[in-house]
Amino acid sequence: MRSLVYSTSRTSIIRMTKTNYIMPQDSLLYKALNVSIDLDHNGQNSWFSSVRHLCTILNLPADFVKLRKCKFTQLLNSSLRKSYLKLWEKNFKTVMEGKLRTYCKIKTSFGSEKYLHIINNFTLRRALAKLRIFTHRLKTETGRYLKLEVSKRLCNKCDLNKIEDEIHFLLECPSTSTDRQVLIDMINNNCNNFQYLNLSDNFFYHT
Repeated sequence: MRSLVYSTSRTSIIRMTKTNYIMPQDSLLYKALNVSIDLDHNGQNSWFSSVRHLCTILNLPADFVKLRKCKFTQLLNSSLRKSYLKLWEKNFKTVMEGKLRTYCKIKTSFGSEKYLHIINNFTLRRALAKLRIFTHRLKTETGRYLKLEVSKRLCNKCDLNKIEDEIHFLLECPSTSTDRQVLIDMINNNCNNFQYLNLSDNFFYHT
């Protein structure tokens, strides 16, 4: 969230600088900006020095103020997207072993997931989203609130003595066998090789 606010602030600064540059030449803002530009060109630290530094970070040309509006907007949007993708990939690596470890294995690229547009039923769509991002009520998550060791977060809906995680809930637990079989039959009709997948790949196919 903090990174998003910071990115928005940088964008606002650059956009404001661009706006000031195309104002009437007798306006105070236009004159002030040009004074700042001249100071920067003469090696003195000024407002435009900070703006130029932001341009370097975002890989924008230093003379961006002279670009046509459509070209400027295109470059800025492209640069912001690339910058955010790098941040997203970096942050992704830091949660690989944390609460979102399952989500990190499912989510392979930045963008909107297909199921968000395919599943029209809000309740079903929300249930799948919760399963994917680890905000469900399975013991592997609720046990965390009670500070239970992972090995003790066992399923209380069956006698398999296994940790109630996403894979157990979706593919192993006898308590969900009826609904699971209906889902598997539907998948088998569309994927001939589904029966040959191992447990882990089977889970990722489901989600």
